[in-house]
Amino acid sequence: MDAAAVGRALDRDAHTIGQWATMFAEGGAKALSFEQLEGSPTLIGEQQAELKAAVQEAPREGGI
Repeated sequence: MDAAAVGRALDRDAHTIGQWATMFAEGGAKALSFEQLEGSPTLIGEQQAELKAAVQEAPREGGI
């Protein structure tokens, strides 16, 4: 398939598909891995448990 056909199948621009193909050719699958650069980081393990416990606590008198 050419970049235009792949782009249609994935609902992406053909130029984006071309960039991905170049990245793959130059760096393999690792070059296409996702790294979050913006937004809040994902909570893991104990952080998730602490947040859940805090949310489930009874509200304090007088609000926050």
